[in-house]
Amino acid sequence: MARPCPFSEDNFTRLASQSNVYGLAAFRTPAAGPEALVAALKGKLLSLRYERVGTPGRLRAVAREVHFTYIPVDAEIVSIDAFCKPAPRSGLVIGITFIKDSGDKASPFLNIYCDYEPGSEYNLDSIAQSCLNLELQFIPFQLCHTEVQDGPTSETVFLLSGHDMCVHVYKESGTQHQFEEVAVETFFPELTQLSGNVQWLQVLALPCGKRRLTAVGSQNGAVSLALVQLSSRTVLQRWSVQQDGPVTHVQIFPTDPHGQAAEELPSFHLLVASAIETSVVYRCVQRSSSGENGVKRPARKHAEGHRTQRDIARRGTSHAEGHRTQRDIARRGTSHAEGHRTQRDIARRGTSHAEGHRTQRDIARRGTSHAEHTENGKLHRDDTVWFV
Repeated sequence: MARPCPFSEDNFTRLASQSNVYGLAAFRTPAAGPEALVAALKGKLLSLRYERVGTPGRLRAVAREVHFTYIPVDAEIVSIDAFCKPAPRSGLVIGITFIKDSGDKASPFLNIYCDYEPGSEYNLDSIAQSCLNLELQFIPFQLCHTEVQDGPTSETVFLLSGHDMCVHVYKESGTQHQFEEVAVETFFPELTQLSGNVQWLQVLALPCGKRRLTAVGSQNGAVSLALVQLSSRTVLQRWSVQQDGPVTHVQIFPTDPHGQAAEELPSFHLLVASAIETSVVYRCVQRSSSGENGVKRPARKHAEGHRTQRDIARRGTSHAEGHRTQRDIARRGTSHAEGHRTQRDIARRGTSHAEGHRTQRDIARRGTSHAEHTENGKLHRDDTVWFV
C-alpha cells in the first residue's frame, strides 16, 4: 500500500514569465530573516518570505514584486545573486545580469544594488533604487559569490561566468563605495586558463579554514576540481574528468557529520549533473594521503555496496536475470554457453567473467562495491549513481 505524500502545498505564486536555472537568490537579513528573490526572464522580480502573524509559531507567506531601477522593460534577465556583507560592514548587496535588445545587437549588463545610507542597508525597496550599472563585453551566465581574505579583512566578491571562457571577479572598493572588476588570478588562481564556458561554479571553504575546494562544470563537458591553499593562494592539486555533454550543475557536499569524532573532518563528495548523461557522484574527493612536496594525492574510496532487489528493478533488471538457472536457459532454447558468455566475449567488452559475477567473498574482501574515486589527477567513475 502506497504511503500518503507527507507534503502539502502551502503557497502558490505565479510568475509573469518563465525563469531559468540562474533565476533564484536566497539570503538572510538580521531583521526579516530568510528571504528569496525570483527573477522572471521578462524583467519582473518577486520577493518571497514568511512573516509571523497572530498565534506564536504561525507563519504567513508573503510574495510581492520589487521594482529594481535601470532594468529596461524589454530586457531579459539572465542571472541573479545576493549576499549580506561580512562584519564589520553591514548591508545587503544584490547583483542582476540582463541582456538588453538594442536592435542590431544584444547589450549585456551587470547591475549591482546596495544602499549605503544608515538605516537603509537592508531595506529592499531602498536598495532596489541604488544601482551601479556595468556594461559587459560578454554574454553572462551564472552569478554567484564567495568570501575571500583581502589582507586583514574578509570580503565578499561576485563571480560571474560568461561565454568568453572566463570567470570575472567584482569586488567592492572600500573608499569609493562601488564595485569594480579585479583580475581573477588575484584571488582565484584555479580559475585561470579554463577549457570551456563555465555553466556552473561552486567555491567551498573547508572546515579547517585553511583550504578551499573549487568545482567547475563547463559547456563542453569538462569538469574540474581544485584544492587551494588560502594563505598563499596556491593550487595544491587539480582533478578533472570529461563528460559527453554540457554540465548543468556541480555541487560539493559533505557526509553527515553525526557519529563522527569531534576531531574528524567530514568527507566531501562531488555531484555532477549533465544535460544528456546520468548524474554522477564522485566520493571523498578531498581525502588523500600526503605525497611529495606536500601535494595531496587522492585516495581510492569505495562506494556503498550491494543494491537491493528494488534498486536493481528500477534499473530495468533483476537478480534472476543476472543469474539464470539451467532450466530457464533451456526454456528459452539457448545453451549454457549462450547464457554465460565466454572469456573471449567478455574480454571484448573490456571486463572479465570474474568481474561480471563477483562472489560475496570477493566483495567482502574489498569492503564494498565499485566506487567513484580520484587518482593521478583524474576523476574516475567505476559505477553510476542513479537519482530517481
